[in-house]
Amino acid sequence: MSKDHEQLGLHRIAFFSDGVMAIIIMLLILELKLPHEVHGDLLTLLDTIYGKILSYLLSFMTIIRVWMSHHRMFTLCDGTIAASSR
Repeated sequence: MSKDHEQLGLHRIAFFSDGVMAIIIMLLILELKLPHEVHGDLLTLLDTIYGKILSYLLSFMTIIRVWMSHHRMFTLCDGTIAASSR
């Protein structure tokens, strides 16, 4: 298998993982729903969904951290393949 073909394979996997992460983040945001009955001001509304917002932020930060590590790993793999082809 040629080095160019291996690099293309790595890029395809990286692009696929980007798409998967985007879908996961979209599904997270779809789960944030406002209560049907809204009484009072914005602070009261935010107080009722505080737990959901906090869990969303923690989940989002975890997914972003995994995504960044994933990209770092593929950057290192891409550099290793490029260096070995010289």
